[in-house]
Amino acid sequence: MTVRLRTANDHDVPAVGAPHHRSWASAYAGLVTPEALTFGSAPVLAEWWAERRCWEADTHQAQGPWTAAR
Repeated sequence: MTVRLRTANDHDVPAVGAPHHRSWASAYAGLVTPEALTFGSAPVLAEWWAERRCWEADTHQAQGPWTAAR
């Protein structure tokens, strides 16, 4: 399998919410209460990333194994 990394673009932002949510819940499991792990969701975090990208696109780059080159 070949994985290519490329800089994320506006079309990628909605896809960031799900892995962000899964990694957050996995990283903090056992460190915070189970109730705290129910915070947010993939769609909420996708929205958060979209808002963040509006303000940081000129100064921040995200790299990832996006499924399609755009």
